[in-house]
Amino acid sequence: MEKSLQETASYLIATCLGLEDPVDRVMYNVEKSFFHVNGDNPKSIVKLFKGLRKWYKEHKYHIKYQTNILRAIENRFLSLFPDPILERTLEYNDSEIPIWFQQWRAGKKIYLDLSMCNLYLKRLLSNAIFQMIRTLTPDLDLEDNCLQNIIVIDEAHQILEKVKNSVIRNYDNISKEQLEKIFDTLLREFGGKGLSFIIADQTPSDLFNCVTKLPSLKILFRLEDDCIKRFLSNIKEQEFLSRLKNRQALVIDGDGNRYVIETLDYNVKKKEE
Repeated sequence: MEKSLQETASYLIATCLGLEDPVDRVMYNVEKSFFHVNGDNPKSIVKLFKGLRKWYKEHKYHIKYQTNILRAIENRFLSLFPDPILERTLEYNDSEIPIWFQQWRAGKKIYLDLSMCNLYLKRLLSNAIFQMIRTLTPDLDLEDNCLQNIIVIDEAHQILEKVKNSVIRNYDNISKEQLEKIFDTLLREFGGKGLSFIIADQTPSDLFNCVTKLPSLKILFRLEDDCIKRFLSNIKEQEFLSRLKNRQALVIDGDGNRYVIETLDYNVKKKEE
């Protein structure tokens, strides 16, 4: 429970407010206070952030610091929640496991479409989904440590884009840095739960370092130089990858072996038939 509260505090503060330490520690203390008083989590995420706002109003800091945090809570978070659908989506209920999660665990294909959400809401919802999956999926015994479910993330840069200038400490960069820490942990731990990722993007050089380094199997189509260097250090291999033809891909497996695969051109095949 302690670990779960700490992780939840970190991703909420990062994705919702774009803030960092010590605000996440304060959120952790607010979560613990809810447990101490009510014996459970708050049912509404809005109530949780209002508890954070109340804490800062009761504990005075330097005026600039205080104003920045309270403004972030109002403008970056509470302004999102006049929407009853969004609030209902993030409502906490420990007695009901979502139907879609049960179906996915049973082997059904589930498609979650976040394309209509703005960037910050995508980060919040995707991390809430990951945290829920992680919490509700039991660890496997060593004997049963095999693949159970797959999570596919398309257009991964929408939520997994790395910081391009770490010197600048703005809302967007702080949010990305915290998300990278969280996602790195998820990639490392999900395997022990029988979960695997398929992560797809056209510009992998823009993604978190852990996204391109940790996966054991990589399928690379023709890429730009910046992207190629993320995967290959050998100059000849880099040149080879840059000259791949359409429908060809370079596969690098977990042992470092290289293979070239090619998909059929179904239009040509159809004409031949």
